[in-house]
Amino acid sequence: MPPQVGEAIPAPAAKIAECTLEQIKYPLRFAMITVGLRAQNFPADAEKVVLVNFLRRHYPTYTPAEIAFAFELAMARRLDLENPSCFENFSCEYVGRVLSAYEKWDSRTPKSRSYSHHGHYLPYGLNPEREAAEKWYRRFMDGEFITFIPASVYNILVHDKAFAPLTGPEGQREYPKFLRVMRYFEWGKSANKPTIYVEVEQPLPENVIYVKSEQPVENPDELPF
Repeated sequence: MPPQVGEAIPAPAAKIAECTLEQIKYPLRFAMITVGLRAQNFPADAEKVVLVNFLRRHYPTYTPAEIAFAFELAMARRLDLENPSCFENFSCEYVGRVLSAYEKWDSRTPKSRSYSHHGHYLPYGLNPEREAAEKWYRRFMDGEFITFIPASVYNILVHDKAFAPLTGPEGQREYPKFLRVMRYFEWGKSANKPTIYVEVEQPLPENVIYVKSEQPVENPDELPF
């Protein structure tokens, strides 16, 4: 998640449509600093209200953190923008251009695929996606500051019924999936779970499910997040 620039980031579940004016100003202020906009060219209060309403109207399901993340990607030259600079004019046109490029980047990322195993806790050594999910979880448990996790980790955890999939527009974007995985990791840490999957060295029969917990989650909707 991008660093703070003066105030707390709203809760991960808070969408633009649900945020206050001050909460929505956070990603805009972060974006202005990130793109190098000089203080004397910051939008006036009336212009900020126009920008906030623009976000509420066209990006209501985004979170403030995701808006900030999009601008961070733009400045890292990860988006398909000829020039990510705002040329000292931070306008609705500029914000829309960056977020449109972000949505195109988002649509090109790998989506869900089919897997051969079923169940909640499985031997991750049989599948590279499970192995990757386990490694990300261990990095989280080791206290690493994580700013993004590939959607493949979300996909395999949803498939293995670790949690219910996102629905609506959020289910089509990468950043909400990252937040969902992080919430699952936080829940695992609070539940004192050192690992997600069982590690095995030898291939095991396809029809065998190896449960790590004596009480695996039957209904992912019942998870406390």
